[in-house]
Amino acid sequence: MEKLEGHHVRLTGLGSLAALPDALVSCITFQLDTRLLCRLACCSKLLRVYAYESPVWMHQALSCHDGPLSYKDNWRQTALHLLLQAATQAQHAAQQATMVAVPTAKQQQLVDSLAAAVAAAASGSPSLLPGFTSEFLYRRWYRSNMRLSTFLPPADEIPRVDYGSLNPQSYYNRYDLPAQPVILTGFMSAEWPEGWQQHWQLDQLAELYCDRVFRASRPLGGKTKMRFRDYVDYMLRQADEEPLYIFDEDFADSAPEMLDWYKAPSVIVQDHTSVLAPSMRPSHRWLVLGPARSGASWHVDPALTSAWNALTSGE
Repeated sequence: MEKLEGHHVRLTGLGSLAALPDALVSCITFQLDTRLLCRLACCSKLLRVYAYESPVWMHQALSCHDGPLSYKDNWRQTALHLLLQAATQAQHAAQQATMVAVPTAKQQQLVDSLAAAVAAAASGSPSLLPGFTSEFLYRRWYRSNMRLSTFLPPADEIPRVDYGSLNPQSYYNRYDLPAQPVILTGFMSAEWPEGWQQHWQLDQLAELYCDRVFRASRPLGGKTKMRFRDYVDYMLRQADEEPLYIFDEDFADSAPEMLDWYKAPSVIVQDHTSVLAPSMRPSHRWLVLGPARSGASWHVDPALTSAWNALTSGE
C-alpha cells in the first residue's frame, strides 16, 4: 500500500517525467537555466524537490559567473543573487545608454522579483511529501552529511619517522627509492620559520589574505575564483556533497608572502623539474585548503611525479 502511495505521488508530481529514473530527472534540471529552473519549481511540489537540489544551484552559480564568487546562505540564494546583480547592472547600463534616470517598469519588475526571490531563498525549502521516497536523492543527502571519521585508516598503517633521524641518503634508500609512504614528524618545527603554527591557522590566514583571490576547484572540473575571506565563509557554512576546495598552483602570484612561511624538507633533494627554465617548468607547488568531503578523486600526479605534503591543520 505504501509503495502504491509513493508511486501515485511520483506520477502526479512528475507527470510524463515519472517514466524516467530519478537520476535522469535530476540530470534534466542541470540543463535548465536559472529562470527555467525557477519555473519548474512552481509546477508541482515534487518538481520543486528536484529543482531545489543544492548541486543544481551550485552548477547554476558556477556556470554563469566568471569573477570572484561570494557565497550566500546556500547555493540557490547565491545563484539568484548573481542573477540579480546581472539584472541590476543591465538596468544601470540601459539607463546610461538612453540617458533616462528612471528604469522602465519591465526592468524594475525584473529586479524587484529577483530581489524577492533572493530573500526567499535564504530559508525556503521544499514541502514534505508523505509517501514519496527516492534512493537517489537519499544517497546524495547522505553523502553530504555522513561522518567521515569512520573512514580514517588505522594510525599505524603508515610509518611515522622522526625527521631528525634521517639524512638525504637514508631517506632516499628507505622511502623514496622503494616508493614507501612515510609521515615525517618534527619536520616543520625543525625547518620552518618561527611562528609558522600561528601563520597557517585558518583565522590568521583569513586576516592576512582576506581580499586576495585564489582558485577553487569545481566538482565537475574547472576553477572558480574566490576571495580568501569569501572562501572561508563558504567552507564553514556549506553542506555540499563535493565542496569547492582551493587547489591553486598560482597561489604565490596572489600571496607571495606565503613563500616565506614554508620550505621543502632538506632530506628531499631530488626535484628534477627544478633544472628546467622557469618558462618551461610545470606546476610544482600548490596551496590546498578545503572542508570535509573535499579533495581530488583518485589520480596520477603530472608526469608521474610524487609530491610531499605538509599538513598544518585538519586530518
